[in-house]
Amino acid sequence: LLTAPSQKTAETSSVAGVQLDGKFSLIDHLGKNVTEKSWPGQYTLVFFGFTHCPSVCPTALQKISDVMDKIWAAAPVQPLFITTDPDRDDVAQMARYVSQFHPKIIGLTGNSTQIKAAINAYKIYAAKVQNPGENDYIMDHSSFTYLMSPQDQLVAIFKSEDSSDKMAQIIREKTQNTP
Repeated sequence: LLTAPSQKTAETSSVAGVQLDGKFSLIDHLGKNVTEKSWPGQYTLVFFGFTHCPSVCPTALQKISDVMDKIWAAAPVQPLFITTDPDRDDVAQMARYVSQFHPKIIGLTGNSTQIKAAINAYKIYAAKVQNPGENDYIMDHSSFTYLMSPQDQLVAIFKSEDSSDKMAQIIREKTQNTP
């Protein structure tokens, strides 16, 4: 977990030296156009991945589901799952996938330009990996979860090894202490 007092500049926020702008323009799993401003007054919990992921993404989304169960009434948090694989993760695929997790999780997709812009805004690493001799591919990607404030400022970064209990505790603390 990386946390520190956020330092806001005109375009970015910083936690423990990490700066990002968190801007995006995507399509949710119901087909609605959304941006980072689509959840006014709420924190967002942002994770990037893809629906064909064999282990990292379903594990992370289950952990986010557990966190949401723990903080549901205590914090105004909207969890977002942004695809790194726009070629396979269309609106219908995102809807099917996120329905397997907490009902509050929103899946976000878009065209390759939109996804690349979101990936760059969050400084995510993502690359298509084609295994020799196989027709299918996987997406190698960062596995951080970002807590963003209602003002779209970076509040905390969670690593994959952070437990749902630890995440819930930090989110409760940050959402109660950050305006």
